[in-house]
Amino acid sequence: MRFYSAKADQNQPEIVRELRRLGGEVAHVHRLKNHCDLNLFYRGVTVMVEVKMPGGSLTEGEGTFRAQVESQGCKYAVLESMEQARGLIDSIYEHTPNWRKPQ
Repeated sequence: MRFYSAKADQNQPEIVRELRRLGGEVAHVHRLKNHCDLNLFYRGVTVMVEVKMPGGSLTEGEGTFRAQVESQGCKYAVLESMEQARGLIDSIYEHTPNWRKPQ
């Protein structure tokens, strides 16, 4: 039984760079099979992020993981581009207007 999958989508590095440039903390978890690719932490919000090439779709295992995450009330996003990464950060920013970084 395999627990690890080393393959990351080609656009993952540019999406990670953009999320970090905008102030997000990013943890790489893409090597875990049937899991998301990244954990994004920004303004007190955690988002499980799956990176796909444009037009790509979730595998059955990724879809099951997404359903499990969302059933627990957690946030999950599929990103295909830097523009979508910016949109995700903007959305979090708009919904946390009074957030202050812990001292």
